[in-house]
Amino acid sequence: MSYESVIFDLDGTLSDPSEGIFRSLYHAFDAIGRPDLKQTNLDWFIGPPIFAALSRVLGDPDPSEVEVALNHFRTRYGTVGKFENRLYEGIPELLGVIREHGLRAFVATSKPHAFAHDILEHFGLADRFDDIQGHDISAPHETKTDVMARLLGRNPIDRTKALMIGDRHHDADASHDFGIPCIGVLWGFGKPAEFDHPNVLATIARPADLIEILDRQS
Repeated sequence: MSYESVIFDLDGTLSDPSEGIFRSLYHAFDAIGRPDLKQTNLDWFIGPPIFAALSRVLGDPDPSEVEVALNHFRTRYGTVGKFENRLYEGIPELLGVIREHGLRAFVATSKPHAFAHDILEHFGLADRFDDIQGHDISAPHETKTDVMARLLGRNPIDRTKALMIGDRHHDADASHDFGIPCIGVLWGFGKPAEFDHPNVLATIARPADLIEILDRQS
């Protein structure tokens, strides 16, 4: 197989957003008078669409409470939290190799579209991607499959020569819906069991492992 396109998830795959996400979540809970979450393991919160994740952490409340919490979360995250973020080691080098191989790189993320652009601009990486597609905040129940559908609809991507790279089962599920194989990354927020999926070709422990896979295909 000779690949032409590589589609990346953002959170847990290209960068670690946990500081900004957790601080913004603590802010939202404080604003609505909910108990402090600082002693709660929330790694699972990073990756799924935000409305569903907030519903779960709030205990499946009335949707109006989720909307209020989401507004508080995004107010802080959109101004401060999105920059409380760090690139994983080896990501700039990986993107350089992808460019050297003549491959096209894309982003499909459940993070709001504008935030994804801002973060990649902040890291000086936005121009490494042919297109960046994120969650449409006007559609709160949008799934990762919906984001992938929009990316594929906007770009002439040959699905038989594409790879999805992500850290959660949502990435494997969404790419499977379009017949695109997935490689699971183990440096993010997912568990290895999330990649027990017929769509997953391999799991990798560091960005250099993907470079080796791409080198073998060149």
